[in-house]
Amino acid sequence: MGEAKRRAEAYGEARPHRPPLVCPKCKSIRVETTAMPPTGMSHRPTKYALCKECATVWEAYPDDWCEDVVGAEPCDNCAFRPGSPEQANPAEWKRLIVILRSGGEFRCHKGSPILGLELGKPRGQEREIEFDKDWVQRHGRKCAGFMRLVWSMQDKGEDWFARHLEFVGAPGYDCPEPPEKADG
Repeated sequence: MGEAKRRAEAYGEARPHRPPLVCPKCKSIRVETTAMPPTGMSHRPTKYALCKECATVWEAYPDDWCEDVVGAEPCDNCAFRPGSPEQANPAEWKRLIVILRSGGEFRCHKGSPILGLELGKPRGQEREIEFDKDWVQRHGRKCAGFMRLVWSMQDKGEDWFARHLEFVGAPGYDCPEPPEKADG
């Protein structure tokens, strides 16, 4: 059975669809997973994957992963969950929310390669880690926690989608009138 058919069946039966374990960097399927103690971005043990070919490490998709952000729950360590490390600095968090409300977007880090684990900044018993931002922008699903913010804005009459188009410099919703047909 092909990947598209598996995904369609999972959605049809309202089951989560977790992408196959494939290295995000070299596309190898020689991958192992392990649970790791809390890191700088998660206050709980988290499942990580390691590629045996190129040694890339990434946070593995959870068993209940849903690729469709509309049906997805925020991840266990989502930045938008109360108490997340991203919200530890209230001024920085407020600055990010202002950017997002102005049309910025926030993508999920799951599946993204983790950069330079040896360069992680010590913080007590935890280590701060950095995700490959280019990978997240190209391949990351929109964050389910962020989409809840967008939907709450829509409920209050704020049009995030129009702001987003302005934010990225895309033309707005107005479509030009079709040219009149010449009678002939």
